[in-house]
This record gives sequence, C-alpha cells and structure tokens, in this order.
Amino acid sequence: MADIKDVAREAGVSVSTVSYVLSRKRPISEATRKRVKLAIQRLGYRPDARGRSLGAMRTGVVGLIAPPFSYFATLLLWGIDQALRAKGYRLLLTHGNEEDDLFSLYEKGQVDGVIFLVPGVFEGRWVGQIQGCDVPFVVVNRIISGLPCVRTDYLGGTAEGVTHLIGHGHRRIGFVGDDPKNISQVVHLEGYRQALRRHGIEPDPAWIAAESDEALSRWASHPESPTAAFLAGEQHIFSFYCLSRERGVRIPEGVAVVGFGDDLYDAALSPPLTTLVQPYRAVGAEAVSLLFENMENMSDISREVQIPARLVVRESCGSHASSGG
Repeated sequence: MADIKDVAREAGVSVSTVSYVLSRKRPISEATRKRVKLAIQRLGYRPDARGRSLGAMRTGVVGLIAPPFSYFATLLLWGIDQALRAKGYRLLLTHGNEEDDLFSLYEKGQVDGVIFLVPGVFEGRWVGQIQGCDVPFVVVNRIISGLPCVRTDYLGGTAEGVTHLIGHGHRRIGFVGDDPKNISQVVHLEGYRQALRRHGIEPDPAWIAAESDEALSRWASHPESPTAAFLAGEQHIFSFYCLSRERGVRIPEGVAVVGFGDDLYDAALSPPLTTLVQPYRAVGAEAVSLLFENMENMSDISREVQIPARLVVRESCGSHASSGG
C-alpha cells in the first residue's frame, strides 16, 4: 500500500507539502494541490486519520534533526531538551539524512514540530531541507534570512572579547580559528576585524591563523608579534594552551588570551581563561519558544534571534579580577 512518501515522490514535492494539501493548514498553490491530488488518486493513497486530526490533538513530542554531535552540539541539545521538558514535551532525535521519516511522523500525528540544529560547516543540502520544510520548525545555530532562527551572537561576543584586550593596552591582537567553510568562524573573524577597526587598528593578515600551531609558529618569527590572541572556539583554546606550554610561551606574560568557549572547562585551565560563555540554555529556551509560536499560529514566523554571550574575566587576559562582564 502506498504511503505519504510515495505520494511526495510521485508528485515531485516534499512529504510535508503533501501533508499540507491534506490538512489545508497552510496555503498551497493550486497547481501543486492538483499535482498532489492526482498522485493520491493514481496510487490509491489513504491518509492517516491521526494526521488529518492533528489540529485537534498534540503528541507532546518535538523532532530534532542534527548532524553527528560535537561537544558544542551536545550542549545545545541539552539546552533544547531542558526547555522542552519544562513544557511537558519530549525530544525525538534523528540525523540529517532521515528528515523525510521525521516529516512523515508529523503527517501521521506523531510529532508536533521540528528543530534543525545546523552544523557550523553548513552543507548545501541543509539549505534545501530547511527552505522546503512545511511543518512548524525553527533553525538553531545559523541565521538564514526569512526563516525562524536562533543562535549565539558570535559577532558581538567576539567584538566584546577583542575590545576587552584593547582595553588592557594591546594593539597587536592575533586571531585563531580562520575557517572560511565554517559560518560560525567566519562571523567570529568579522567581529574581530570590526572591533580592531573601531579602535583605529588595521588587522595584519599575519596575525590571523586557522590553527594554533600555525599561529604560534608564524608569530614567533614575526617582527611585530601579537601580544594578545582571541581564540574562536574550544578546540583552539585547548590546542593553544597545550602548544604554548610546549614552546615556552607564557600566558598572559608572553601573550594575553581571550576565548569563545565554555565556562566549565575554561575555568579549570591554567591560568584560568577569560571567556565569552556560550548561552546554551538561553538559546535552547528561545528556540523552543519560537517553535511553539509557530506551532500555535501555524504561520511562517521569520524572526531572527541572537542571544548575547557573557564575558567572564579571569587571569589569562592579564587581569586578576574574576567577574562577569
């Protein structure tokens, strides 16, 4: 017997589009509606009664589409799960290549909405998946124009961290984490450049490196070596600390450091790291709030929300204060 995925394939549309033709919850073009109905007739498809009655009932389950987990993604998932539990909801996790199964569960009345947890290295196939999604959804960790999105304010947080180093008298500030394939790192780099230029400093390309090994090797032979560094992410923080120790570069005496990372681990480093702390719980709560707004209104809410990171000052920047900024 044909199922909804067979109808979608026959009509050349997404599974969720078939669902909306059946439920009439969102406007679908007449041409698309006719194509879907013809496919239904040809295949003899019978819609699941639970799917058609979804407006009158809730499952208490939200689906989440995510890439294979990094430490960062795991913490974001924790924030999302906590926010859903506070609303009495459970989380159903699947990976990016199984989105049709998740949309099919929506049509059958087994999930109420979908969260896309987007990786930093943003594959092109995710764009089509998200833009073609007709179920209530929200995007986390990426801003895509015209879609409901929530992420940390990487630009503002990085600028705040670099400005903090400038406030300590540094004019030559390096950046570790240059990766044009990773949208989060691209935004970090732009925040770094903006902060320097706001203070009349033109960043030297030699100060910018993809990895800690490259940075420390290049800076060691540079006539105007950076006296401070911004580390854009946990992987760069750990590698920079390890390599600095191996090469006899003292923090903060040889190079002052600010990172964009995680409060729990960064406080345990020696010396403790001045950190822009990721607001995992706040991002999760805002994502769930925006998703529920979409679920309740059954309308395309395209609000973009960026949650500020929190500056926690410790010894690595040359300050002996330990306070939130």
